[in-house]
Amino acid sequence: MGPSIEKDVAGSVGVGRMLYAGIDEAGYGPRLGPLCVGMTLFEVPGACVAEGDQPADLWRLLRGAVCRDHAGSKRGRLAVADSKALKGVGGAGVDPLFHLERGVMAFESLASEREAASNETDLLARLGTRVPASIEWYAGDAALPRGTSLDQLRILIAQLQGSTEQTGVKPRLVRCVAVDESTFNERYHHLQNKASVSFGVVGGLLRRLWETAPPGSRVHVAVDRQGGRAFYGPLLTMAIGAEVVPVEESERLSVYEVRGGRTMRIEFRVQAEETHLPVALASMTAKLVRELLMRRFNRYWTERIAGLKPTAGYGTDAGRWLRDVRGHAAAEEIEAMVRKA
Repeated sequence: MGPSIEKDVAGSVGVGRMLYAGIDEAGYGPRLGPLCVGMTLFEVPGACVAEGDQPADLWRLLRGAVCRDHAGSKRGRLAVADSKALKGVGGAGVDPLFHLERGVMAFESLASEREAASNETDLLARLGTRVPASIEWYAGDAALPRGTSLDQLRILIAQLQGSTEQTGVKPRLVRCVAVDESTFNERYHHLQNKASVSFGVVGGLLRRLWETAPPGSRVHVAVDRQGGRAFYGPLLTMAIGAEVVPVEESERLSVYEVRGGRTMRIEFRVQAEETHLPVALASMTAKLVRELLMRRFNRYWTERIAGLKPTAGYGTDAGRWLRDVRGHAAAEEIEAMVRKA
């Protein structure tokens, strides 16, 4: 199940304003841990919508509080970029999730109009991330933020709020769907294609966004390209349940319009996180959730098995970890935690 977005999207959108969303995933390739798909949504004023219903550059509009890379964050701004460019940067003694945590928690706080979350459980609940209680290795909790203080985070949130109020840009939601290993394997068994499992989550988010956007509204959604796929029309029609019209289909960019009481423009773009801030923030959200869940995963197993080294769940190291675990875990546990593709 994905996160509920109805209460966050439903309601009026100001005349001439646009809903601007971004979607990206983390954990598509590993053998261990969840597949996570993040989505962020902003409301932008008509003055920030360019010709052809293209939303303006939110990095430029929010430049007083936001920057494109970790270097700019040294001047007191929030770095918003592809998660791969932000995880683990900052030098010795800096929490690897420092930038992901600050950016996601700040935007989520503004979107929910609440104080920043003070622990993992609260943050995951706000993001709509659901993990089955029956999976023991994803239980537990920890205080947040880890890489900075709550006071410093409040300062960054206030600065970001000032920029959003000045420009009229309003963060509406920050969400993440986590597909645990068992659910992933069930869907893979049914679909026989890993890309279809991932797109199933994306399609579900698009459908709920379409169904809950106010009548007459304009919605622009940017999605990071799903593997090597260039043609999405039939998949979108099936997922959304509305008329989908291809606008452009090429190796780097595929664009579609969904029609019926409102207008939604969906673009699948190679490296969309470099062009669309909502996609970059979605990438950060998906990666942060996966990393928080993998910390729980590793905490559970290293407490259970003395001397066991943690794993990120990818490739050769996942194989090493599984060899170290065999003999200490039941066969059905290993079966439940290893992804089939």
